[in-house]
Amino acid sequence: MILKGYAGSIDGGLGYNEDAYYLDEERGIYLLSDGMGGPEKGPNASQQACFLISDFLESTTESAEHTWPYEMLPHLSRGQNLIRVSVLLANEKIYEENLEKYSKPARASQIIALQLKGRTISAVNVGLNRAYLLRENSLQRIVHEVSLARQQHIVPISRQNNSALCALGLEESIHNMSFYEATLKEGDMILMISAGVYLSLDDEKIQKIVSSNLPSPQRNCSEILSFVQSRSPKHNATVVVLSAQEENLEDVFSEAA
Repeated sequence: MILKGYAGSIDGGLGYNEDAYYLDEERGIYLLSDGMGGPEKGPNASQQACFLISDFLESTTESAEHTWPYEMLPHLSRGQNLIRVSVLLANEKIYEENLEKYSKPARASQIIALQLKGRTISAVNVGLNRAYLLRENSLQRIVHEVSLARQQHIVPISRQNNSALCALGLEESIHNMSFYEATLKEGDMILMISAGVYLSLDDEKIQKIVSSNLPSPQRNCSEILSFVQSRSPKHNATVVVLSAQEENLEDVFSEAA
C-alpha cells in the first residue's frame, strides 16, 4: 500500500506563510505544520518542525536497533510511539533554541504527523490541525485539534476561541496530543488541513468537495483552497490530500532487481 499525495498552501495575501508540509511517499511520511511567531519566526518554526520529525522517522525503522530517548507508552502502538518520540524530540530542540536565541519561547509550531507502515497508518497531532478519512463516500474526522474550544465544548468554533493547548517549542515537554491508528483500504483518502481551512469550511462542505472530485487529490486541494480564499482571504491555509493505492508489483520487483 502507498499513499499518493498532493498538497497546496496559500498565504491569504499576507505576504508570508507560517504553514509548511512534507510528503515522502517512499518512506510513508506525511507532515503538516502551522508555525507561530509572526512573519519571520513562524515560518522558521514550522519548517524546522517538519525537518526534525522527518529526519528522525527516516533514520529509524521498525527493525533497526536503536535506543528510545523517551519511554514507550503501553496504551499506544509501536508506530504511534515512534511518531510521538519524533514530536517530543522536535519540541525539545525548538524549545532549547528558543531559550538560547530569544530567552523565551518566541516561536512555535503545531504539527500533525502521519506515517504509513504496510497498510497501517499511525498519526499524532499537536495543536489546531485536523485530519479526516474519506472511505466509501463517508467522511470521518480521525485526528482532532487539541484546543481550548474543544476541551471546553465551545460551539461554534471561531478564531477567537480556538486557542491551541500546546505547540512545539512553547514548553519543555508536551502533554496534550491526539492519536490515531487504522488499517487502510484501497480507495481510502486522507485529508490533513490547517486551522485556516476548517474555520472557513465545515465538515459537510469538505465532504461535498472531496466526494465530487474523486479520485483527484490535486483538484481537491485546488477547490478547497479556492473556497477558503473567497471566505477568509487574510489567513494562511494548507491542505494535504493522500490517496491509498495498491503498490504496482512490477515496480516493486523492478526496484528489488
